[in-house]
Amino acid sequence: MNQQKFKVVVFKNNKKKKVVKSFVTKQRALSYYNDLLYKNSLVKFNKEFENGKRCSYMIGLIFEELNSNSKFFFIDKFGRNVSITSSDFEIIKLNDYLSEDFLFDIKKNKKISYDEFYNSIINKKELTLISKLNNKIITQNNDLIELFSLKNEEDSERIIDILSNEKQKPYLISVDFSIEQRKYLYKLLEDYGFNKKMLYRKTTTHPRE
Repeated sequence: MNQQKFKVVVFKNNKKKKVVKSFVTKQRALSYYNDLLYKNSLVKFNKEFENGKRCSYMIGLIFEELNSNSKFFFIDKFGRNVSITSSDFEIIKLNDYLSEDFLFDIKKNKKISYDEFYNSIINKKELTLISKLNNKIITQNNDLIELFSLKNEEDSERIIDILSNEKQKPYLISVDFSIEQRKYLYKLLEDYGFNKKMLYRKTTTHPRE
Protein backbone atom coordinates (compact mmCIF):
# COMPACT_ATOMS: atom_id res chain seq x y z
CA MET A 1 0.00 0.00 0.00
CA ASN A 2 1.31 3.44 -0.99
CA GLN A 3 2.12 5.70 1.93
CA GLN A 4 0.67 9.20 2.11
CA LYS A 5 3.95 10.97 2.76
CA PHE A 6 3.04 14.32 1.18
CA LYS A 7 1.10 16.37 3.70
CA VAL A 8 -0.47 19.83 3.78
CA VAL A 9 0.07 21.16 7.29
CA VAL A 10 -0.62 24.33 9.27
CA PHE A 11 2.16 25.84 11.38
CA LYS A 12 1.39 28.08 14.36
CA ASN A 13 4.24 30.33 15.52
CA ASN A 14 6.61 28.26 13.33
CA LYS A 15 5.63 24.97 14.97
CA LYS A 16 3.63 22.20 13.31
CA LYS A 17 0.02 22.49 14.52
CA LYS A 18 -2.13 20.12 12.44
CA VAL A 19 -2.23 18.07 9.25
CA VAL A 20 -4.92 19.32 6.87
CA LYS A 21 -4.70 16.48 4.32
CA SER A 22 -2.30 13.74 3.19
CA PHE A 23 -1.45 12.50 -0.32
CA VAL A 24 0.45 9.73 -2.02
CA THR A 25 1.69 11.83 -4.95
CA LYS A 26 3.37 15.23 -4.98
CA GLN A 27 1.29 16.39 -7.97
CA ARG A 28 -2.04 15.92 -6.19
CA ALA A 29 -0.67 17.45 -3.03
CA LEU A 30 0.50 20.55 -4.94
CA SER A 31 -2.86 20.91 -6.67
CA TYR A 32 -4.71 20.79 -3.34
CA TYR A 33 -2.19 23.13 -1.72
CA ASN A 34 -2.54 25.78 -4.43
CA ASP A 35 -6.34 25.57 -4.35
CA LEU A 36 -6.28 25.98 -0.57
CA LEU A 37 -4.00 29.03 -0.89
CA TYR A 38 -6.49 30.69 -3.25
CA LYS A 39 -9.45 30.04 -0.93
CA ASN A 40 -7.39 31.28 2.00
CA SER A 41 -6.67 34.57 0.21
CA LEU A 42 -10.41 35.34 0.46
CA VAL A 43 -10.36 35.40 4.29
CA LYS A 44 -10.89 39.00 5.45
CA PHE A 45 -10.73 38.67 9.23
CA ASN A 46 -7.90 36.40 10.30
CA LYS A 47 -6.77 35.24 13.72
CA GLU A 48 -3.97 37.34 15.24
CA PHE A 49 -4.54 36.47 18.90
CA GLU A 50 -5.21 33.16 20.64
CA ASN A 51 -5.62 32.63 24.39
CA GLY A 52 -4.55 36.23 24.96
CA LYS A 53 -1.28 35.93 23.01
CA ARG A 54 -0.33 37.15 19.54
CA CYS A 55 -0.01 34.33 17.01
CA SER A 56 0.86 33.81 13.36
CA TYR A 57 0.08 30.97 10.98
CA MET A 58 1.71 29.48 7.92
CA ILE A 59 0.71 26.64 5.63
CA GLY A 60 3.23 24.23 4.22
CA LEU A 61 3.56 21.27 1.93
CA ILE A 62 5.89 18.73 3.53
CA PHE A 63 7.36 15.38 2.65
CA GLU A 64 7.63 13.08 5.64
CA GLU A 65 10.99 11.37 5.85
CA LEU A 66 12.67 10.21 9.04
CA ASN A 67 16.13 11.54 9.83
CA SER A 68 15.83 14.24 7.16
CA ASN A 69 17.50 16.91 9.34
CA SER A 70 15.71 19.54 7.27
CA LYS A 71 16.02 23.28 7.93
CA PHE A 72 13.82 25.73 6.00
CA PHE A 73 14.65 29.46 6.04
CA PHE A 74 12.17 32.24 5.32
CA ILE A 75 11.54 35.93 6.09
CA ASP A 76 8.45 36.55 8.20
CA LYS A 77 6.04 39.51 7.85
CA PHE A 78 8.14 41.51 10.31
CA GLY A 79 11.24 41.12 8.12
CA ARG A 80 12.95 38.66 10.45
CA ASN A 81 15.01 35.76 9.12
CA VAL A 82 13.38 32.65 10.65
CA SER A 83 13.93 28.92 10.26
CA ILE A 84 11.86 25.79 10.82
CA THR A 85 13.91 22.75 11.70
CA SER A 86 12.71 19.14 11.61
CA SER A 87 14.20 15.69 11.79
CA ASP A 88 11.14 13.92 10.38
CA PHE A 89 9.98 15.99 7.39
CA GLU A 90 11.20 18.17 4.54
CA ILE A 91 9.37 21.41 3.68
CA ILE A 92 8.59 21.72 -0.04
CA LYS A 93 6.49 24.91 0.05
CA LEU A 94 5.62 27.41 2.76
CA ASN A 95 3.25 30.41 2.71
CA ASP A 96 1.50 32.75 5.12
CA TYR A 97 -1.87 31.39 6.21
CA LEU A 98 -4.92 33.38 7.28
CA SER A 99 -6.59 31.33 9.97
CA GLU A 100 -10.17 32.64 10.01
CA ASP A 101 -11.29 34.33 13.21
CA PHE A 102 -14.81 35.06 14.45
CA LEU A 103 -16.94 37.67 16.14
CA PHE A 104 -19.07 36.68 19.12
CA ASP A 105 -22.75 37.59 18.79
CA ILE A 106 -23.63 38.44 22.41
CA LYS A 107 -27.40 38.40 21.94
CA LYS A 108 -27.43 35.01 20.17
CA ASN A 109 -24.53 33.66 22.27
CA LYS A 110 -22.60 32.22 19.33
CA LYS A 111 -19.58 32.80 17.13
CA ILE A 112 -20.11 34.09 13.61
CA SER A 113 -17.73 34.67 10.70
CA TYR A 114 -16.99 38.11 9.34
CA ASP A 115 -18.94 37.24 6.17
CA GLU A 116 -22.01 36.32 8.24
CA PHE A 117 -21.69 39.58 10.15
CA TYR A 118 -21.28 41.67 6.99
CA ASN A 119 -24.12 39.95 5.13
CA SER A 120 -26.48 40.53 8.06
CA ILE A 121 -25.80 44.26 7.73
CA ILE A 122 -26.05 44.69 3.96
CA ASN A 123 -29.28 42.68 3.80
CA LYS A 124 -31.13 45.16 6.01
CA LYS A 125 -33.48 47.63 4.29
CA GLU A 126 -32.45 50.64 6.38
CA LEU A 127 -29.02 52.20 6.84
CA THR A 128 -27.09 50.72 9.78
CA LEU A 129 -25.00 52.76 12.21
CA ILE A 130 -21.83 50.97 13.36
CA SER A 131 -19.84 52.00 16.43
CA LYS A 132 -16.91 50.61 18.42
CA LEU A 133 -16.81 50.43 22.21
CA ASN A 134 -13.74 48.83 23.81
CA ASN A 135 -13.48 45.37 22.24
CA LYS A 136 -17.07 45.45 20.97
CA ILE A 137 -18.86 46.40 17.77
CA ILE A 138 -22.35 47.90 17.99
CA THR A 139 -24.83 47.93 15.12
CA GLN A 140 -27.98 50.07 15.24
CA ASN A 141 -30.75 49.69 12.69
CA ASN A 142 -33.90 51.60 13.66
CA ASP A 143 -34.80 50.15 17.09
CA LEU A 144 -32.69 47.02 16.64
CA ILE A 145 -29.38 47.05 18.50
CA GLU A 146 -26.89 44.19 18.19
CA LEU A 147 -23.60 43.75 20.01
CA PHE A 148 -20.57 41.74 18.93
CA SER A 149 -17.50 40.99 21.01
CA LEU A 150 -13.88 40.56 19.88
CA LYS A 151 -10.87 39.27 21.76
CA ASN A 152 -9.41 42.74 22.34
CA GLU A 153 -9.56 46.36 21.18
CA GLU A 154 -7.06 45.74 18.40
CA ASP A 155 -9.38 43.14 16.85
CA SER A 156 -12.40 45.46 17.05
CA GLU A 157 -10.35 48.20 15.36
CA ARG A 158 -9.46 45.73 12.58
CA ILE A 159 -13.16 45.03 12.02
CA ILE A 160 -13.82 48.76 11.64
CA ASP A 161 -10.93 49.04 9.15
CA ILE A 162 -12.24 46.11 7.10
CA LEU A 163 -15.75 47.56 7.03
CA SER A 164 -14.34 50.93 5.95
CA ASN A 165 -12.71 49.29 2.91
CA GLU A 166 -15.71 47.31 1.68
CA LYS A 167 -17.04 48.31 -1.76
CA GLN A 168 -20.68 48.03 -0.75
CA LYS A 169 -21.31 50.11 2.39
CA PRO A 170 -25.01 50.47 3.31
CA TYR A 171 -23.92 51.71 6.75
CA LEU A 172 -22.36 54.62 8.56
CA ILE A 173 -19.36 54.15 10.84
CA SER A 174 -19.18 56.39 13.89
CA VAL A 175 -15.59 57.36 14.62
CA ASP A 176 -16.38 59.77 17.47
CA PHE A 177 -14.63 58.26 20.49
CA SER A 178 -15.21 61.25 22.78
CA ILE A 179 -16.15 60.80 26.44
CA GLU A 180 -19.68 62.00 25.68
CA GLN A 181 -20.08 59.44 22.88
CA ARG A 182 -18.86 56.60 25.09
CA LYS A 183 -21.23 57.60 27.90
CA TYR A 184 -24.09 57.67 25.41
CA LEU A 185 -23.23 54.17 24.14
CA TYR A 186 -22.90 52.72 27.65
CA LYS A 187 -26.33 54.09 28.63
CA LEU A 188 -27.93 53.02 25.36
CA LEU A 189 -26.68 49.45 25.73
CA GLU A 190 -27.52 49.22 29.45
CA ASP A 191 -31.05 50.46 28.77
CA TYR A 192 -31.31 47.85 26.00
CA GLY A 193 -30.53 45.13 28.54
CA PHE A 194 -26.83 44.37 28.07
CA ASN A 195 -24.79 43.63 31.20
CA LYS A 196 -22.92 46.68 32.51
CA LYS A 197 -19.80 44.77 33.68
CA MET A 198 -19.53 43.05 30.30
CA LEU A 199 -19.74 46.39 28.49
CA TYR A 200 -16.79 47.83 30.41
CA ARG A 201 -14.49 44.86 29.71
CA LYS A 202 -11.80 45.41 27.09
CA THR A 203 -10.78 41.80 26.48
CA THR A 204 -12.63 38.52 26.15
CA THR A 205 -11.37 35.00 26.77
CA HIS A 206 -12.77 32.62 24.17
CA PRO A 207 -12.92 28.84 24.66
CA ARG A 208 -9.84 26.95 23.48
CA GLU A 209 -10.26 25.43 20.02
